[in-house]
Amino acid sequence: MAAYQKNPFTLSFGRKPAHYISRLNQSQKIIETFTLAPVTEQLFVITGVRGSGKTVLMAGIANELDRKDEWIVIRLSPDEDDLVTTLCANLYHHQKVHQTFLKADVAVHVLGIGVTVENQSPAMTALNAIEEMLTAIASRHQKVLIAIDEVTNTKQIRKLASAFQLLIGNEQPIFLLMTGLYENIKNLQDQKNLTFLYRAPKIFLDPLDLGAIRDAYRRVFNIDEATAIQMAKMTKGYPFAFQVLGYICWELGEIDIRRLPEIRSRYDQILSEAVYSKIWSELSNEDRKILRAIAEQDDADNIKVQAIRQTSGMPSNKFSVYRQRLKERGLLDTRQYGYVSLSLPRFAAFVKVNA
Repeated sequence: MAAYQKNPFTLSFGRKPAHYISRLNQSQKIIETFTLAPVTEQLFVITGVRGSGKTVLMAGIANELDRKDEWIVIRLSPDEDDLVTTLCANLYHHQKVHQTFLKADVAVHVLGIGVTVENQSPAMTALNAIEEMLTAIASRHQKVLIAIDEVTNTKQIRKLASAFQLLIGNEQPIFLLMTGLYENIKNLQDQKNLTFLYRAPKIFLDPLDLGAIRDAYRRVFNIDEATAIQMAKMTKGYPFAFQVLGYICWELGEIDIRRLPEIRSRYDQILSEAVYSKIWSELSNEDRKILRAIAEQDDADNIKVQAIRQTSGMPSNKFSVYRQRLKERGLLDTRQYGYVSLSLPRFAAFVKVNA
């Protein structure tokens, strides 16, 4: 095996594994958009199915910008009671700019849930204070990035989004990077005061390149190409599956193509418990009906749309709506005209058991 002393793969979400296939194109697109003049976008949304690597991608971008002197990165938890006030406090105390605020006589006191600014009206709000600080930051040619993971349609997220919209309207040097499941992003942008989110550029995380997965497995396990290709195909490019299969194989030790069938049971169990059960619980009955119709086919990877409509008993117009929903959730591959297939590995087996 490669020069790792312990398992380089992980079953944990949200942390960058020791062995990781980067999404360089998407990462560079966001970084260049934020950093190169003229700046045309100050917001990006990263979305994809559970386990597609949204959190890791966002963390990588935030870390890269954080290493630059001109960027102040503020990481927020979506569960904070008051995100705008938390942003205000974190920005004021950030080590890169705190001395700047002191010299500019911007002294912010965060007292529980309230914010006041010295020498300002008692009515000064957290948003006013943020704008005061951003003005000082702009004078130093610096920028602020807010990074927030797994957003949902909550009061505090809506309040933060509204504040951000106001700040960019005032041409402040503030940027926002969010991740979230497609359905949660859609619910958020459907709010009447947040329709600007519809226009925000979105990064949809597609499957990883199978060639990159093959090469990664070959390097780690020192296996022949045929075995590595079979392993890559087992993942369908799904990032979490890449980690799961690698994790299992590392624990087993020596791997060859004859051992892959015995791995499948453990592979299915982890995918089911860690991801698929949660995905299934969030689907409507009509969504499930279509997925069951696909899973019942002999080849769930290449099925005619007409056959699915007949099996599910759905008229064409209704089927089209749910097909689009499942595609946007990252569960259906519709790239081949007239055909559909399941995007996630071994998901057909899961659906059959849970139908």
